[in-house]
Formats: sequence, structure tokens, C-alpha cells
Amino acid sequence: DAAIAALTADGIATWQVGVVRDDQRPDGEYEQGAKGVDGGAVRLVGSYADAGHPANGAK
Repeated sequence: DAAIAALTADGIATWQVGVVRDDQRPDGEYEQGAKGVDGGAVRLVGSYADAGHPANGAK
């Protein structure tokens, strides 16, 4: 929230892309081990969750 407030104060638009957690892995789809790094997982939210899927126009 502090980062969003600081960016907004500088006139920079923000939006939530995902959720970062440090507790137990959530149920459902998530990405882990991207780019050879196996240090955690992220779940994308909103339209970002499906943006990379070929059925949604990704190439």
C-alpha cells in the first residue's frame, strides 16, 4: 500500500498484477520456477491471469 501511495503521489498510475505471499502455497493454478528460479510462486489476478494463454490472443 505504501508503494502504491508513493507512486500515485508522483502521478504514476498503478494496478495490481499479482499477489506475493510467504505462507503455504495456495490451491489452484500458479506459476513456480519461472526463468530457472525456484524461489517461490506467484498467482496473477484479473485479466493478467489469462493474458498469456493462446486462447486469449497470446502468440
